[in-house]
Amino acid sequence: MRKIRLLLPLLAILLAESAMASNPIPLERDEYDAARDALIDLDRSRRRSADLEFNEAERAADRVLQAMKSEWLSLPTWQYPPAHRFHEVREAYDASPLLNVMELLPKGAMLHVHPSATGSFDLLLEATYDPHVYIYQGPDSLWQPTGSMRWADTSPGPQWARAVDLRAAADDADAFDREVLESITLGLEDYDNGDVWTHFENNFSRMWNLASEPTIWRRHMINTCRELAEQHVQLVEFHTWIGAGRNADGSVRKPKEVVQFWLEVRDSIRVDHPDFDIKLVGAITRWNDADTVRDYLHLVVDLKQQYPDLIVGYDLVSEEDKAATNYDYIEPILAAHRYADSLGVELRPCIHSGESNRLDNENLYDAILLNAKRIGHGYGMWRHPELMDRALKQDIAIEICPISNQALGYVVDLRNHPAVEYLARGIPIVLSPDDPGMMRYRWVYDWVAATSAWDLSLADIKQMILDSYEYSGYNDQDRAAAVDAWELEWYRWVSWLAGQE
Repeated sequence: MRKIRLLLPLLAILLAESAMASNPIPLERDEYDAARDALIDLDRSRRRSADLEFNEAERAADRVLQAMKSEWLSLPTWQYPPAHRFHEVREAYDASPLLNVMELLPKGAMLHVHPSATGSFDLLLEATYDPHVYIYQGPDSLWQPTGSMRWADTSPGPQWARAVDLRAAADDADAFDREVLESITLGLEDYDNGDVWTHFENNFSRMWNLASEPTIWRRHMINTCRELAEQHVQLVEFHTWIGAGRNADGSVRKPKEVVQFWLEVRDSIRVDHPDFDIKLVGAITRWNDADTVRDYLHLVVDLKQQYPDLIVGYDLVSEEDKAATNYDYIEPILAAHRYADSLGVELRPCIHSGESNRLDNENLYDAILLNAKRIGHGYGMWRHPELMDRALKQDIAIEICPISNQALGYVVDLRNHPAVEYLARGIPIVLSPDDPGMMRYRWVYDWVAATSAWDLSLADIKQMILDSYEYSGYNDQDRAAAVDAWELEWYRWVSWLAGQE
């Protein structure tokens, strides 16, 4: 059906071009209006949502949604909230009637998010009240900026002080706590204050050794996943390290223990939210050498073979414009694919590519050639018509993270986000938050921003959610069951929204 629908606009274009050759301008008003309507219909038919058929309740709910958007859409740019950095205009988001609507929206699958940066950071702040938590007071270094935290039985060194002692010595304990939170999250104070990516990566460096302490990590992840389930997220696919790790006491966590941990977290959430699910995309930073990446990707293949319904694929993370490229790792990547083929394991990347404003960023070429299942961000793809065509032909979805892209400086006015072009071309996109906890917000704000800035219809929203299932790591049977469960929630939400008319 999809291929047939894509052929119809092509046929219409050929007929229109033929007509234009003999009569460039329809000179009679009725002919002009007919040609104009046909052109608009032809253009809109390319959207993936064009195939959806709505019932009366959905049509009524869409009318309510469009009316709610009108308040913002009538504003000039200087007053329009999505035209400004989120942290500068958050109060306007909070006052929008769209916020409550999107809070209750059954959001389907969240496919691009990093677990340590997802949920509320309140638990990490609370952990600093433990007398075993130390804060580094020495000068900045590459992997240990000032303010780095860790749990330890004894002091890690002379430049470390207990958090409880620093708090006790502070003039204002509440102000001290605010400074701790600001040191591990991204906010307004980080804008226009040097490279925002440096602040962002320093956040991870400061919090990671604390957050990865097993007891703290377990509480943080259970709380994070519970928050997601309460935000009407049915599936979350975490892009995360699934290799061996080191505990605070020096012992080593084996990869199977890491996997088992995530299964236990999932099961604990299912007690209250039986449809909730977790899947993992094995991520590794672009700062590693090729041998380390090769070994890790082979591990991902092994885990995919053992846990086919849990492990989705692999990813390369970190700032693309500073760290190694996809092509820098092409030998270990191809070796991993050969290894997967030898085991009969399907290995498809879900890989960060095109999170850049640079014209010379080439990561998207490799993501396309590697037949990615999904492309993380894909922000720069709008510069490459051939790659957009190939993404459409190869059925590759783009993981779009609007507020993250805005916070990290790729776009300011979200009306100019390239997702608008991807939507118009029919390229499948899935909305994601990337690092919402670290950026001090919840996923709902991405939905408010996208709905307004991209002038989404209810059909567009529904299609994006359906695509979040289509391009997830679900097998066919589990996907069908998940969509069935989601549809029950969707029609309840639609009926509620339609009742606001």
